[in-house]
Amino acid sequence: MKKELNLKIASLLIISGIFSFCLAQNWTMVWSDEFNKPGLPDSTRWSYDVGGNGWGNNELQYYTKGRSENARIEDTALIIELRKEKYSTNNYTSARLVSKSKGDWLYGRIEVRAKLPKGKGTWPAIWMLPTDWVYGGWPSSGEIDIMEHVGFDQGVVHATVHTDALNHTKGTQVGKSTIVNDCSTQFHVYAIEWSPDRIEAFVDNTKYFAFDNRNEGYTTWPFDKRFHLILNTAFGGSWGGAEGIDSTIESASFYVDYVRVYKQITEIPVGELVTDGGFDNGLANWTEWSNTGTEAVRAVNNGHFEIKITNAGINEWDLQLSQPGIHLIGSHKYRFSLKAWAESDRSITARVNMTVPPHDAYFAKEIQLTASPETYSFEFTMKDPGDTDTRVEFDFGKSGITSFIDDVSLKDITSETRIKKKQTFVNDNLPLSRYHSIQFVKHNSISAPGYNLLGIPIDCRAQNKTRPVANGIYIVPENMRNR
Repeated sequence: MKKELNLKIASLLIISGIFSFCLAQNWTMVWSDEFNKPGLPDSTRWSYDVGGNGWGNNELQYYTKGRSENARIEDTALIIELRKEKYSTNNYTSARLVSKSKGDWLYGRIEVRAKLPKGKGTWPAIWMLPTDWVYGGWPSSGEIDIMEHVGFDQGVVHATVHTDALNHTKGTQVGKSTIVNDCSTQFHVYAIEWSPDRIEAFVDNTKYFAFDNRNEGYTTWPFDKRFHLILNTAFGGSWGGAEGIDSTIESASFYVDYVRVYKQITEIPVGELVTDGGFDNGLANWTEWSNTGTEAVRAVNNGHFEIKITNAGINEWDLQLSQPGIHLIGSHKYRFSLKAWAESDRSITARVNMTVPPHDAYFAKEIQLTASPETYSFEFTMKDPGDTDTRVEFDFGKSGITSFIDDVSLKDITSETRIKKKQTFVNDNLPLSRYHSIQFVKHNSISAPGYNLLGIPIDCRAQNKTRPVANGIYIVPENMRNR
């Protein structure tokens, strides 16, 4: 039944996602690759494991690097292609992409939308290994298999964990399988949700495996350290070739539509995001870094930060002061400010950037200092999807002139602009006297942008892959709705 309400603004629509993870309010995307740019995989997100030594499983393929025949992006999908061809001492080639040092995470949701290769001997995998190997070599530091599929058992996918005490060499590994009959003809979302207490595995948002922390130490739970993601297709080997291989296979392709990583946020940061920007506690909340060959003394004197430089290096970033651990939300607007001066004219650089490699800057500004203290203030909009571990950074290299900073501040000022954004509801396309309705509709029936209930623009369109809309109530113009 349709109930008409004179809301005088727009339709309130409950949006529901299909075949993709619908973000709850306490999840935020922190890393993704949508594979939208044709060519080789993005080198800022992926590296390659290379070689044909069997990879501990007597596998037959040689993993190549930067070779489009084996790994490329076409039609907004990554293709990892297994090929029958002579290469080095192997008769097959493939690719193994790794996010190590470019995407490393401790806890969260990792999801991959993929279509799997088919054929006896094929062995595609979406899995994770430890980045730092704190507890020792495999399997002591752990392994998380998000999805494995072996061609001799078509349509059965597996999720497994391996630890020092629980692994396949002992026959004690813990895992479970589920049937996905069309896994090689249709895309499905393979995911895990990983917390300090549990790892759960999903296909298309249906949970089929869970492994609990037994509180027995690293031998059964090494999953309290950073892991990175691996995408690959093997051929043959101890499991993939357990029932032989199909030697007539010339090529088999593993398609990946996207990779998305989410962090669970217990609360949304508000107010001042910098801790002790006035240096009342000295440098207790700040991190110092000096490149090799540089020399400087950092201290807090008279209530402000001071850096006396003996050897400034050749790069502006050779001498740094930073504060990590700041959560910035995609599409939110921020004000970054500080007071700064120097003994004589010089420049420094103020940044808001990634804490982890490649340390890309979300905001960077070169500031010309004089001997007179001056307050500098800048505004920027955080790009999607946001970052839960951003840092503010000041670069003092290249110049030996003593410099000072104080009153460092970073604030979310999105709420200051909400009134202006709400005024966008009142326009020629949204007459205030129009009647509207509240209905349940699917996200792929929306053909226009909308707004959340705070008046902030939200892209509700089904084709918006980079920031999928969460379940919830949204404001969408009645005359822009496509039923």
